[in-house]
Amino acid sequence: GVGVPELSGIFGAFAFGFSYTNWAWGVVSKFYTLNAFIVSCIIMLLIRWRKARIEEGDKGGSHSLSYLYVIAFICGIAGVVHISQFVLFPVYFLFIALVDWRVFCDAPKENITAASLLAGLNLRTFIIAAFFFLFGHSIIMHLPLRASQDPLINWGVATDWASFKWVYNREGYPTVGGARSLPLLWAQLQSFDVVREFTWAAVPVILLGIWAHIKNDWRTGVTLVFGCMFMTLVIVVMGNPVMENIFLLEQFYIPVYIMLCVLMGGAVWLVLTTKFAGPLAIGLTIPLILLGGVPMGFIKKSLGYHASAERMFFAGISYPPALYFVFILVAAGMITYAGWYLFNRAGKTAKAAYLVLFILLMVLFPVNELKANYWKNDRSANFIAYDMGNAELTFSPEFAVLFTWGDSGAFPMWYLQDVEQKRPDVLLVHTPHLPLDWFLKSLRRSPDEAGGKSAMADYKKLRDYNGIKGIEQLLSVPEDYRDPAEFISQIASMNPERPMTFDYSSRYSVNMPSEVFPYGITYRKLDKARYVEDNLRIWRYLVTRGLPEPTISEDLDEQKAVTIYGYIRQDLGKKYIDMGYANLAEEHFVEAVKYAPELWSTLETYMK
Repeated sequence: GVGVPELSGIFGAFAFGFSYTNWAWGVVSKFYTLNAFIVSCIIMLLIRWRKARIEEGDKGGSHSLSYLYVIAFICGIAGVVHISQFVLFPVYFLFIALVDWRVFCDAPKENITAASLLAGLNLRTFIIAAFFFLFGHSIIMHLPLRASQDPLINWGVATDWASFKWVYNREGYPTVGGARSLPLLWAQLQSFDVVREFTWAAVPVILLGIWAHIKNDWRTGVTLVFGCMFMTLVIVVMGNPVMENIFLLEQFYIPVYIMLCVLMGGAVWLVLTTKFAGPLAIGLTIPLILLGGVPMGFIKKSLGYHASAERMFFAGISYPPALYFVFILVAAGMITYAGWYLFNRAGKTAKAAYLVLFILLMVLFPVNELKANYWKNDRSANFIAYDMGNAELTFSPEFAVLFTWGDSGAFPMWYLQDVEQKRPDVLLVHTPHLPLDWFLKSLRRSPDEAGGKSAMADYKKLRDYNGIKGIEQLLSVPEDYRDPAEFISQIASMNPERPMTFDYSSRYSVNMPSEVFPYGITYRKLDKARYVEDNLRIWRYLVTRGLPEPTISEDLDEQKAVTIYGYIRQDLGKKYIDMGYANLAEEHFVEAVKYAPELWSTLETYMK
């Protein structure tokens, strides 16, 4: 049947399932949810191992050790899925040591010395666990195997040791941290946001859950609390992003949020087993769900910070934020007392009424998360990345070389080319990778390929043919002296028959080989005879569904994408001013401000 542990697990599972970050990454094709699944499996196996260890007595046996070997195997896989998994290994070791450190070392408790510890090391356990870890980690060998089959996108071309190491160590994502400072550290720590993740209702549930775990099994409680603190600090300290990139830390906290959900299950244990703490958990949580978020603006303003004291709403009625705390205290007190009274009173009616309170907590908590996070994670009408990538490809000249910048710029167009097979004649060049051997070689045109479109019978052949000349000359430059801007200039001079096109980020990230101007949302050399005509055509057929005022929630990448439309229209309008087309310029300036309101102060003088 369904008992207290099962109900605690169900509550934690729903809390995590509707949490913001897990949901946000669960609807996109990224590895963070697989990462979450692996963390959940390991935590489950650790708890089952502890149970098996208790059942087998102090010495343990082969059955409980088999759990550790399975954990070692999954940890090996975990290290391949994402590098953040290595941060959790000390947390797993801590739990095992707290439960029974003799798994690692069977030294006598009395007169412990370095020699006795060394003599007591369980080498057999270590060796078997290491074997299973390496066995699981061996799936990384799919990289050279797959790379040797010449896939359409061959990231790093990991067919030799140097290239394999480049991919394994994530050298394509160099860490560029911000200057260490307390304000920056505080801002980075705020990227870990329990309220954004689970709503304010989670705060009392987590705090009471911690107390429940420590009371019921201090080893589990201590490990989970340590794991949350340890991983959060490591993510912040090792990542150390500059202020504008702090949002990049958010997805790395998913394992921390899993541990918090396990802790939340402890609050359910309190509700079902304790006569005061259980009703208190219900009494503190349900009012926070019904009355909504805490008025932080009012609190900050009361403490002397610059903030607006927002008004509160309940059932469509507005009330001052100061009353919020009166309502919370009264409601929490009444529900807690009612729960305490019902829990301690004999009779089926009282037990049924208390059960109703418990069911309200079980239902309202995830429903509250659903209400808070659904709109933010509903991507059914989010076409920003698709439409931008599609526009850049669609309106590029035939056989253009299109320079892109960053994951957000490159991956949507790689998807469109390799999945939807759109515009394979356009060669995508990821500008930051231009100095790398493997990437330059991927741009090389095979000398035995027949030229001309008539020879291109299928998509793969066209992609193989679609390289550029002069790569050998670029490869002859020592890697430390390769400059992307200089390489772009040389590529343009060695391939005069191919139009050079740049996305917005590339245009403003490197020096251009010659002056370029916006054609739609890309930049290329000016053709005065057709410039106005071409742009009128492109902007007439440019698809930007739901913009400039989207009815969807945007992440920071999408917000930047929207503003790019505005900045490109600003550039186009300024070119029209130079060419004497003031009316056309004004039209684009008006649109630019819609996409990027911060441009108003710059463009106000140009508009009537």
